[in-house]
Amino acid sequence: MLKRWRRLLRGARRGQALVEFALVFMLIISTMTGGVLVIQALFLQQRIIDIVARASEWGASTNSNEQIMAIVNEALTFSDHITYTLTPSDPAARKIGTKFTVSIGAEIPLLGAGTSLIAHLGASNTVLIENNPMKFAPPIAEKPTIRIGDLVVANTTAGENLKVHVDAGLKASTHFVLYKQDLATIIGGPVIKNGLRWWKIYDIRVKLTGWCVDNADGVETLVIKGHFF
Repeated sequence: MLKRWRRLLRGARRGQALVEFALVFMLIISTMTGGVLVIQALFLQQRIIDIVARASEWGASTNSNEQIMAIVNEALTFSDHITYTLTPSDPAARKIGTKFTVSIGAEIPLLGAGTSLIAHLGASNTVLIENNPMKFAPPIAEKPTIRIGDLVVANTTAGENLKVHVDAGLKASTHFVLYKQDLATIIGGPVIKNGLRWWKIYDIRVKLTGWCVDNADGVETLVIKGHFF
């Protein structure tokens, strides 16, 4: 995860570099505008960088256009002058290994003391798509029914297996899989990561521990067989 954020920050810095000269120039004329509009523009630039980093992170890890657009639409509330570009624009073209770029820009008028200038703000970041598009269940319940100590059974559809990771999160490597009807004991969690709820389990069949989700693509993947505590 640390490597991911370093990569995102590098991408964000590339976006900052595109507007560095404009922002420095804005600071020079800040005395003419009273400084207020310049500070607002700097604040907006930082918010744009944050949105680009978040949207590209979700694009890489979940490839969910719905989730990406939810983040991008947040940026559109900042100003009427915000524009954005997603490349590829067609979600169907975002295959595993494809480069995906999120770009957000804004042209903000600066007016004051007889001065009329346009601040060109923006940021862009490119990532590699790592997964097929994921679907998300309704918002995660604050109080899950599963508890530590519960015996659960794996529930999958269409002959699929439930991946168990070495740690919570889609970036963690797969440790083993649970087959349909495999029994496991909940020994830790929950942890919310990548918009999913993760539990640490002990697989009774293979006698290994790992982390898996309790809901994926609208399917309840861990079904309670009994409470023990």
